[in-house]
Amino acid sequence: MTLPDRIGGLVLVTLGVAVVIASLRLPSIPGQPIGPAVFPMVLGVALGLSGLVIAARPQRQIIPESGQLASFSIMGALHLLSPVAVLLLGYFIMASVGFLLTGFLIVFITSLLLRGSVIGSLLLSVVMTILIYTIFASLLRVPLPPGILSLPW
Repeated sequence: MTLPDRIGGLVLVTLGVAVVIASLRLPSIPGQPIGPAVFPMVLGVALGLSGLVIAARPQRQIIPESGQLASFSIMGALHLLSPVAVLLLGYFIMASVGFLLTGFLIVFITSLLLRGSVIGSLLLSVVMTILIYTIFASLLRVPLPPGILSLPW
């Protein structure tokens, strides 16, 4: 077991528990058996279970040139926590910058952190941001912060 796997798993379990607790605070809709808390609760449980699996049975990482197990390093910890930092940054800038630009930046930076190509990351960011915006703003009628940019639909 490697320490970054355990830390990452425990972070996911903690985030899953936080999502479940936050979803319990959502108000129910009178007359409807399924309220707005169901979807975040399912995601929180899935996140927590995924974290447990990662913490309990991590894959051993072998360094190719030395044949030894990878040890804990500062760069490994930064790489592990960078997606969390990107999401936190997105949370704090979304109200002023807006969903479209923030969503684009989150997907783009995360894709680059996962070692995607720049062109592929740009295309993925544009497609995913427009797709998510269309689903939530148009189909589900979730109000998203317009910020600097907005789409006509």
